[in-house]
Amino acid sequence: MKTDTQHSVSCFIFFLFLFIFSWSDLYSQNNDIDNAIEFFEDKKYVEAKSAFQILWEKNNQNSTVAYYLGQVFFEEKDYDKAINWFEKAIELKTDESKYHSWLGKALSLKAINSNIFKQAFLAKKIRKKFEIAIEFDPNNIDARWGLLDFFLAVPGIMGGSTEKALHQAEEIIKIDSIDGLLAYGKIYQRSKDFEKAEKIYLKGINEYPKRDLFYLNLASIYFEKENFQSAFSILEKLLIQEQESMRACYNIGKMASLSGKNLDRGEECLKIFIQHEPKEDDQYLAWAHYRLGLILEKKGSIDLARLEYQKAIELDSNNKHAKKALKKLK
Repeated sequence: MKTDTQHSVSCFIFFLFLFIFSWSDLYSQNNDIDNAIEFFEDKKYVEAKSAFQILWEKNNQNSTVAYYLGQVFFEEKDYDKAINWFEKAIELKTDESKYHSWLGKALSLKAINSNIFKQAFLAKKIRKKFEIAIEFDPNNIDARWGLLDFFLAVPGIMGGSTEKALHQAEEIIKIDSIDGLLAYGKIYQRSKDFEKAEKIYLKGINEYPKRDLFYLNLASIYFEKENFQSAFSILEKLLIQEQESMRACYNIGKMASLSGKNLDRGEECLKIFIQHEPKEDDQYLAWAHYRLGLILEKKGSIDLARLEYQKAIELDSNNKHAKKALKKLK
């Protein structure tokens, strides 16, 4: 028979192995989650989805896994599945602010692609999700932006209000001065108060000369007012500040294709954009090829324009603009 001492030693060893095994299993799970998150952050969405689905099969009580599956489907623009996974994440961890704000985002994009009756049904839920996110974390800028966009997008009868949007801008600027300026600028621009919006963006350029959104938004104001020279000028100024700014290049090309002005420079910038833009963002590249086609067509290079429209459709089969432009040439 075992002595009491031997029995105690055996129990100790058993629990020690149990502890080591449990710790090892937990470490392995955490390491697997870290690897899956790394796939997602590297925009390897196919690998990320597969990794998170395997993790979910092992443990369907992990809110982080559910949240990232929602993120993956959001990136794939499958908003119904994204909504489903964000809701699961919330069921598992109700007080996580970012889960509610991402659910609000997914619901918002679902609403955009829905009929007016569905939009009215979703509006209250969208607003509530952003408000809950802010309740759990008042400094959640994404949630405040979501609520601001909601107030600007929906009609008054559904809760829309410029005044309420301005209140969110007031809160955002307390958290981050750059986001706050952009928030005010967006509200004034949407309200067609171009003078106030222009002052806001010029202030942003003066205080934060490396932040490209101030330049891009100011250029869009000038373009809307058909002040094309100023629009191109401010984008060129951005390129001086940030020589690798692909967004500046794309927008120069976009404005050239729409206005018929500065066509040579527009063509040059779109070719630079196409050469440098990461290939996984095929839909954005499709628009660049389409706009390059417009410029080439305006310059009389019909065969080259046709090739660009075909490339746009090859990259994005849903690009109706490119299909219409190509059909017109045949």
